Amino acid sequence: MKNALKIIFLAFITLLSFERSGLAQDTVQLPKRAAKPMPLFYLDTKEIKGSFLSYAKADDIGLVQVLPLDKAIELHGDKAKNGITYVFTTKYCVEQYKKGFSDRSSEYKKVLKDEHGSDERIQYIIDGKVLKGKFEGNLYMLRNNPRYFLKIIGPEGLELYGVTDKAFGFVITKRVS
Repeated sequence: MKNALKIIFLAFITLLSFERSGLAQDTVQLPKRAAKPMPLFYLDTKEIKGSFLSYAKADDIGLVQVLPLDKAIELHGDKAKNGITYVFTTKYCVEQYKKGFSDRSSEYKKVLKDEHGSDERIQYIIDGKVLKGKFEGNLYMLRNNPRYFLKIIGPEGLELYGVTDKAFGFVITKRVS
């Protein structure tokens, strides 16, 4: 037992002497990089400070849009010199695409009114593709785009797309020039 303690003590002393003699190298500290300046963040059109994830859960985000630097500065001046990131919640995207499509299509507006504002029974279709999952950001981006034609179809038309569980289809098709 005494021999074991002596060996441990000698090993400890030996390590200390190597450290003092410079044989044990200190870890190298890399120079700290300056933090990159943060862009401006907007959540549903309101400027926010810091990370948008402290204001909204990741599951609630419908669209993230990064503005090109020249466009950001054009819109917001010098305070946008580090860029602008727009974050739109799913709820905001839904409100905006319903409003935009209602303004552009009296058929859509009527269906929404008849459905008491809900689009649960509407299947959205863009350029022949049936939308599934999280698509609110896609519809938000097309809401005011005049290059797309908007049309409501009924259950018979939906069958052509293989959809049988919805009452209406809202077909969004790029106009051919």
